[in-house]
Amino acid sequence: MSRRIAAALTVLFALAACSAGEEDGVATGDTATGDTAAGEEAAGESAAQPTTGGDPSLLVVDAAGGVSRLVRIEPGASAPSEVASLPDGGRGLAWWAGGERIVWASRDADVIQSSALDGTGVETLPLTGHDSAYAVAVGARSGDLYWSDYGRDEILRWNGTSDGPTVLASGLVSPRAIAVDEEDGWVYWVDRGAGRLERAPVTGGDTEVLISEGLAAPYGLALDPVDGSLLVADAELGSIFRYHLPVGELESWLPEAGTHPSFVWIDAPTDRVYWTDNRDNVVRWRARSGGPVQVIAEGLAGPRGFVLVR
Repeated sequence: MSRRIAAALTVLFALAACSAGEEDGVATGDTATGDTAAGEEAAGESAAQPTTGGDPSLLVVDAAGGVSRLVRIEPGASAPSEVASLPDGGRGLAWWAGGERIVWASRDADVIQSSALDGTGVETLPLTGHDSAYAVAVGARSGDLYWSDYGRDEILRWNGTSDGPTVLASGLVSPRAIAVDEEDGWVYWVDRGAGRLERAPVTGGDTEVLISEGLAAPYGLALDPVDGSLLVADAELGSIFRYHLPVGELESWLPEAGTHPSFVWIDAPTDRVYWTDNRDNVVRWRARSGGPVQVIAEGLAGPRGFVLVR
């Protein structure tokens, strides 16, 4: 996050001291850029942890059936360990404040909240008017916050000032996951209700439909920092697809990805794709180039978003 946005947040929170829908998973915390070189640069800017090293651990929002918590899954662990209870049932997860904090949307409470990595110091961002805020992402260059709201059927952006959010796209049909490419100037999202992959300029403008056929209920989305393609998780089909930019080719990446694949993250250092499934209640991974699917941990109530930690 830029110093301007951090300062604005400090002022806004100081002034504040003198804020039922579907059970589906949605989004990615990946904010890498489109081409290979730019993508690696942006990944370095947005990451809170080193972008090299061994297997990462995962911070996961686990929220379903009365459970609302932040858990950590260590490499090699067979079960998650609870980090903290989360208020208001979180959805989505992304790095915030230059990687020193995390941010998520609370669909049930209609707020967007932030905390330290251990779940302490929960703050509600000074944003109002939500109606089922869901997926969140943070711009790698600007530090701006982007999110989807499937009650308002909009994609929004906030630069941390008192001016409030900017609506980037409206008139959608239940948008879910989002991915941001500030290098090339696009925000991408999947529209579950319309079965489409779409995008719009990060500064606002006309919505462009990239995929209108072949998807049933797309939920998850991640921008590949290596080749600039997009991975799309379809919860109804139980499949993950790869969409190649700019040619517009859609191909199957994993036909059988689980009962309800949702949040997706592509980890360039390990060359892996991670995703959650909030029907099977597990986190899985597979090499970007293919191969067998591995289950990381079981014993989750309903994984609703995650970030990788090194």
